[in-house]
Amino acid sequence: MKPIKVYISVPAAQPETERVALTEFLSRIGRILYRDYGIRIEAELAERTAPGAGGAREMLQAMRQSDLAAILFGPSVSKAEAREYEAVLARVREPGAKRLLVRTLIRTPAGERAEAVLRKWAQALAFKYGQRPAFYSGIGTVMLQLLLSLRLLEPAFAELSAENGICLLNGREALSLNDVAELDEVGQSDEIPPQFALDLLQILTQREDYGRAISLAERLLDREDVAADPKTHAQMLYLTAVLLGEIEMFDAAEPMFLQALDIFRSLAGEDPDIYLPEVADCCEMLALHYGFYNRLKEAEALLSEGLEIFRSLAAKDPETFSPGLAEACGSLALVCKELGDRTRAEALYRESLERFRLLAQVAPERFLPHLAGTCDELACLITDTGRRKEEEALYLEALELWRRLSAEDPDRYVADIARACFHLGVVYSGTDRPQAADAMFAEALETAKQKPKDPYCADIIKSLADRRTKQKGDPV
Repeated sequence: MKPIKVYISVPAAQPETERVALTEFLSRIGRILYRDYGIRIEAELAERTAPGAGGAREMLQAMRQSDLAAILFGPSVSKAEAREYEAVLARVREPGAKRLLVRTLIRTPAGERAEAVLRKWAQALAFKYGQRPAFYSGIGTVMLQLLLSLRLLEPAFAELSAENGICLLNGREALSLNDVAELDEVGQSDEIPPQFALDLLQILTQREDYGRAISLAERLLDREDVAADPKTHAQMLYLTAVLLGEIEMFDAAEPMFLQALDIFRSLAGEDPDIYLPEVADCCEMLALHYGFYNRLKEAEALLSEGLEIFRSLAAKDPETFSPGLAEACGSLALVCKELGDRTRAEALYRESLERFRLLAQVAPERFLPHLAGTCDELACLITDTGRRKEEEALYLEALELWRRLSAEDPDRYVADIARACFHLGVVYSGTDRPQAADAMFAEALETAKQKPKDPYCADIIKSLADRRTKQKGDPV
């Protein structure tokens, strides 16, 4: 069985005790997986050289040979180190590059100013490269992040759980939370630092253990130290609201969303660079829930606010925030379409389309799926406007992009290809091209049969079956 290759890059100042702890942790996880599934973990722990000394080249080479790369940064990151790492991220995201999971972990610095600088860089990584870093104050959090990341790579990690302060893999101890430096009597006390609690909540949420996750979040919200720190309070309110929304308890989630949004807005008034993106994210998530409950006017107002935030951020830093702006245009366009404001929806879809075209030229692997999806959405919007040539061109572009993407990941884009073929069949049928229509419908059906349980594929299979029944019943 193919081994899981793990590469961990640490700064020169990383304490030796932490390096030993990481090595022992990966060995322990490896023994459990090998004993139960015959899966080996091959781990490399490498110390980074100074910027400009060939470290970026060595990191890139090691990452390309790995399945999981964890890059640890100390409590201070120089501009040269940041530039080198961003250059590496850009290379590993190039078209044709091996798919790997990258985790960026930054040690939380002392002092608000230093933390603000690092959090701004973390936001830049998220928006530029889709790489959302995690902050840590002790090596236990790094271990937990590695566990969560490995879980995304290997189904064997589905047995990951958390009980009484212990993370368990297949029922055996993988990580004792009591060994984490920032914890005080974990499992016997509620004094769990908020950042680590967020990590623990991720495990509980992934197990769909929503009751325990919400119980933990509510206990944290009752703590004085959480309530006294607006940033932590807003983050906890937001996470708890998301959890409540997952189990369809929106009546309880809504006031938490609104309270978190108010705090983020207040913080953004003092530090817009750090907190305006948080406001936009909160607006989008609450709008998503409003849309689900058909409260479209409220969703429109929130998405409009988020869009204006991204416009202002992208005006100052287009490289970082253009992706968010493109997505915000698309989200608001969908709501405007549902509200019947097709003129505004079309304008927003067109803006989103042009922005994704530009982004796809720079980072095709990340943005081509967005470009294809936006082509499809705009084509659907103009279906009844008589602009058949443009509708056809948009569906053809979407289909070409889905096929291109499918060459590297065939299973992922089955439903998208089937849907594009079906839509083109409808267009050809409506423009008196029966042979072309039949060809597209046939391809749509064969593609949809690959995933008959997918909702889109199931609808296509049923629609084409109804179509054949209707054709047989038509008089000759």
